[in-house]
Amino acid sequence: MTRSVTPRFGLFVLLLGGLAVFGLLPADAASNAVCDKTSVRVVWEGNDWTSSEKATAMTGFNVWEWDVDRYDGSQPVTISETSGSQIVNVDWSWQVSSSYGSGNCNTGQIVFNTQHRQEIRDNPAEFKKLAAHEMGHAIGLDHVHRTDSLGGDNPPVMWACGWNDGGTYRLTQDDHAAMQLQSDVSGAYRSATANSSFEEDGGYMEFWGIKSGSITYRVAGGVDGTPYYLKFLHNSAESYIFSTTRLIDDPTIDWVKARANYIKDVSTDTGNVKVMLRVRNYTVSTPDCGYPERRSGSYSFAAARYFPRYCTPTMTWEYCDTSGENPPDVAAEEGGIEVRVYVYNRMFRADGSRALVGVDRVRVLVNY
Repeated sequence: MTRSVTPRFGLFVLLLGGLAVFGLLPADAASNAVCDKTSVRVVWEGNDWTSSEKATAMTGFNVWEWDVDRYDGSQPVTISETSGSQIVNVDWSWQVSSSYGSGNCNTGQIVFNTQHRQEIRDNPAEFKKLAAHEMGHAIGLDHVHRTDSLGGDNPPVMWACGWNDGGTYRLTQDDHAAMQLQSDVSGAYRSATANSSFEEDGGYMEFWGIKSGSITYRVAGGVDGTPYYLKFLHNSAESYIFSTTRLIDDPTIDWVKARANYIKDVSTDTGNVKVMLRVRNYTVSTPDCGYPERRSGSYSFAAARYFPRYCTPTMTWEYCDTSGENPPDVAAEEGGIEVRVYVYNRMFRADGSRALVGVDRVRVLVNY
């Protein structure tokens, strides 16, 4: 992975890379607007590609189709060897020995390092992950933090130093959030929340936490044309659903806030929902891959700032925004901000029992 272009919005970049084991690219989770690619045709450069190499690389490339749904359930990108309006040229070429490959969205190129060709060939699992990583760069994504925001599971594909790190080529929460930043735009804002519309097929609650015994299920027909939305019931006023994203800092982040769309379940229900944003800065220490500028080891958090808002649902879809803030700058190589969106259900039936509420497109928004 390496770094190569400066993205259009440096956003709270879930990404931000430096020269590392995998490749070069921009410095943010979302993208470079002129770089965003949604219809990709892979062109194999040179005449020495084997059919096995192509098949393995395509398996990794296509993870961006298979694993990600946009807020309306559509694919954010299509990747093919036979069609597509935006070309990505893929080649073997000599690079510095510390790099296994690179991706560049500005030039539409992916390069795998000839120095490591035999090693890459001999390890198909790592080859798929490398291919997925570099295609992420080629379609406009940058690096993410080593520790995924969903509880530190497998390292994200878009982590800068991923060769032989034990991760897989399947995308984690922060990989999904990086693609959301690229493809989910609301006016001046972009979404920093993976699966904000509960479109992840059978895993409709994927990337969401549940506090204190919520009952949730998915219903057809969400806001703004989304195929599905979430209904949930909480057992107490202190229970909620939430989603967290850890972002590498970037000075072009102007503002963060939270938004939720909501709808009443039954016309006689009363009460409200609480939508809340939590923001906290973090700093990291241990350098990665031997590069002191790539710090994503142990981390510590500053005091959290909370921004709550209470909103009253009706029988039509409405939304409310929280207030927010322009986060204090942190050196991009040394930390960033962690943003979390919460939704509390405080709705009641006419008989006083707790009521379901519908929510959709629940996300942290970033203006940059």
